[in-house]
Amino acid sequence: MANKNTDMDKEMVKLLEHFAQEYHKIVVKETVTLVMLCAGASVLAFFTVESIKQCVREHNFRKMYRKKK
Repeated sequence: MANKNTDMDKEMVKLLEHFAQEYHKIVVKETVTLVMLCAGASVLAFFTVESIKQCVREHNFRKMYRKKK
């Protein structure tokens, strides 16, 4: 009977190790995805801010040009 329990324990340990490995893979994959999304959002925000700055510069330039006429 003790032998059967040890076999079950060994199987349980194998299953838990497999589960831990799979869980680790999922966590790493999700973390990488999150980092990529944050990086993408950061780049998008940078270009949006730069685009707005460019629009403001053009608007101010046009305003200044109209005043000179």
